Amino acid sequence: MNHIKSSIVPTSLVILCILGIMTALFFMKTVLVPFVFSLILFFITEPLIKLFKVKFKLPRPISIFFSFLLVFLAIGIMVLFVGMSFKGLINSGGVYQHQLIKLLDLFSGFIERFGVKVDLTLIRQAVLELPILTWFQTISGSIVGLVGNLLLVLIFTFFLIVGNQAPTRAGLLLDDEMKSQITRYITIKCMISLFTATLIWIVFASFNVQLALMFAILTFFLNFIPSVGSIIAVLIPLPVIFLQFGYSWEFLIIIGAAALIQFVIGNIIDPKLMGDRLGLHPVIILLSLLFWGFIWGVPGMFLSAPITSIIKLMCSRYKITKPLVPIFEGNF
Repeated sequence: MNHIKSSIVPTSLVILCILGIMTALFFMKTVLVPFVFSLILFFITEPLIKLFKVKFKLPRPISIFFSFLLVFLAIGIMVLFVGMSFKGLINSGGVYQHQLIKLLDLFSGFIERFGVKVDLTLIRQAVLELPILTWFQTISGSIVGLVGNLLLVLIFTFFLIVGNQAPTRAGLLLDDEMKSQITRYITIKCMISLFTATLIWIVFASFNVQLALMFAILTFFLNFIPSVGSIIAVLIPLPVIFLQFGYSWEFLIIIGAAALIQFVIGNIIDPKLMGDRLGLHPVIILLSLLFWGFIWGVPGMFLSAPITSIIKLMCSRYKITKPLVPIFEGNF
């Protein structure tokens, strides 16, 4: 009996500790998510600083300036392109409404062949009265909030760089191997996402798909979400492509090509490369995706793979947690 009680107490304490950590992560996500993104941006910027120092023999302050300037310009260009695409979407709102009405007329003619009578008067009126302006205002508010968080991330990153304090010196328990693992993950993931987004843009631009550039940028970011992001990246542009081309051979080719690109890169090459590189089993990656998505929402999905990799590395450092390492590698 005493042995049972002695085993229950530590187990209960561990469970309470885990629940406490999850609660803290959930309620502090407003601060923690931008800070974690700033750390990742710091890991991206630090190699650039070293490149300027070693290759161009520049002092560290000047290297910091040029590195941060490159990152800021890259982010600014993406925000500019998204804003331009969004403006074009607003200007084309009426065109999409009329195109939807035309498609409804075609659909009505098709089903009437089977003896089904459809009165589209009310449907046409409902389409014309769709609160498109309200939707655009809602989306605009989301974009403004995103830009605000982005500015917070840049501020965090700026002080991390200017303060010349790497996370290992800041007491975050990240040694050189952990930093190297994060850097490798970010590098490979950025290359894969950029390659996928470029192919998607080539396909969309070849058929003059509206908002092709914005969809390519969304593809770049969505591919940071393991497996699920590839599916979402195919589904998001589907309504716009359907409204532009209708159910035609162009529509089938565009969607088929996008799905093929995402399947090959997102569901075969990407999980294999990232699983091998991080030492994580694809099932563990998906479970971490669900967990961090529950804790931090969409940002948690983007951060799920690197966070899980760091946890695995930290477990490998301590004798008491080393038995958990094979689980991360798929040896259940």
